[in-house]
Amino acid sequence: MNLHGNESLLDILQMYPDLMIAGYEDLITGYNLRIDNCPMNADTRMLISGMLAKDILMIQVCDNTGVAKGTIGEGRVLDINMVPYVKGVEGYAEGDIEAFTSDRGIYGVGDVNMQYGNGNTDLYANASYRYEDVRRDHVMLHMTNRFGDRDRLITHFTQQYANSPSALIPSDNSDITEKYMGRFRYFHTFNDIGTELLLVGGYQYAQNETSQSSMPMYIVELNTPLVDKNLSFMLGTEGDFLTTNTLGSDMQYHVFNNDIYTQLTYALTRWRLSAGNRVMFYDYGIATSSHPKSPYYDTRDNANISAIFLPSASQQVQVAYYKKYYNPAYVMLFDGRHILSDDEWAITKGQLDEQNLNELKVAYAYSKNSLTLKAEGSYYAVEAGNNFGKIGVSGCWRLPMAVLNGGANLYTATNGSYATLRFATTLYLPKQWQVGLQGVYYSAYAPQRASTGVPVYGCVTVDKTFGKRLTMSVAWHDMFSQRGDGLSNQRFTVILRYRF
Repeated sequence: MNLHGNESLLDILQMYPDLMIAGYEDLITGYNLRIDNCPMNADTRMLISGMLAKDILMIQVCDNTGVAKGTIGEGRVLDINMVPYVKGVEGYAEGDIEAFTSDRGIYGVGDVNMQYGNGNTDLYANASYRYEDVRRDHVMLHMTNRFGDRDRLITHFTQQYANSPSALIPSDNSDITEKYMGRFRYFHTFNDIGTELLLVGGYQYAQNETSQSSMPMYIVELNTPLVDKNLSFMLGTEGDFLTTNTLGSDMQYHVFNNDIYTQLTYALTRWRLSAGNRVMFYDYGIATSSHPKSPYYDTRDNANISAIFLPSASQQVQVAYYKKYYNPAYVMLFDGRHILSDDEWAITKGQLDEQNLNELKVAYAYSKNSLTLKAEGSYYAVEAGNNFGKIGVSGCWRLPMAVLNGGANLYTATNGSYATLRFATTLYLPKQWQVGLQGVYYSAYAPQRASTGVPVYGCVTVDKTFGKRLTMSVAWHDMFSQRGDGLSNQRFTVILRYRF
């Protein structure tokens, strides 16, 4: 699709069936946002509305990432690769004032984003502060250093702080959560055919009023062409070692993962075939004074087979099979905010309850000039559970003075079905005015409708740009909300963003 470069990441994501925005705070539910495969710890809503297409090299919408990126279950990833930056310094500062129509009051949000580049070094930095029911601040630093043509080092650091009502004493705003993560990714290319070694090391730490956790991790990965330059091979090993101490008790638990993964990809002009598998070796357990440490060991695997065919330069068809697993008992066992009762321990027996998930997926995409269409469907066979299916369609049509996005999603299972209809339209008016309209309809039994009691979400925004640097936005979010319990998300927002 032809882009002008001034579209935001939010504008781009609305073209995809599963990523059309579902609400004010529900921007990319179910997706882990990453930059160069490093988790982005930031105020997501502000970040994706401020990041511009001209700064993005590639967006990987990865909805089946069990082999290459190590997720489990239905975990999905949005991985952003940035354009190498060589212009010195630029960025933006943003301030939001949010006024709720309920008795939740008025809140403020601040965000600063900066890029620096000199040809050999790129630095991307983001910091935000949100004053709301939960006070949060985020800091993220992402730096790329190039040492010649064959060596590259990515250094990544994030910090998060939140001050929220206590889980133990709800009337006390003393639950302080702190999270820190550091990671490096080193790439070395051995030869002209592209044989590349990746070394990753990292450490993360988290603490709140009930628990304290630490987790070192590593990855070693080799990517290389084989006999034929069209045939590429990936082989890697990944591990992480989580240890958590529950404060105020003698409970300690650990979850150690060591994975081996491999994938073959054969790419021709119009075909791309890939097959891969990740074997995961689990070592986990809980220790208390009444339950001595009894580690458990499991071996599990994720697998995929995918075929992509390009009938023409503007069309793409995919057929794929994925084998996954997930652990329904994980939260009960290892959520740091809860201490297992004797009954819960008896139910779980200290073990993760694995369930296998098999998915068959078919997808079609068409993109030419100003029109993009996409359709995809998946059927999930769940071990000892309810099988279900998902179908999504979306379209994006760029006109001289407007962008029209819309689509529908259908979810069906043996215990019920529901659908959503969505549209997101942007009108570009003279003198740098812009109007955005967004609506989502939820059918009966949709989880969003069940939680709010309202079948429709609506939002309208009006933007005005002054010169080339200052933009002011006024928005009315969740305009159809009818909740009277003081928890309504209906709000008016005024945003000022200055680009430097």
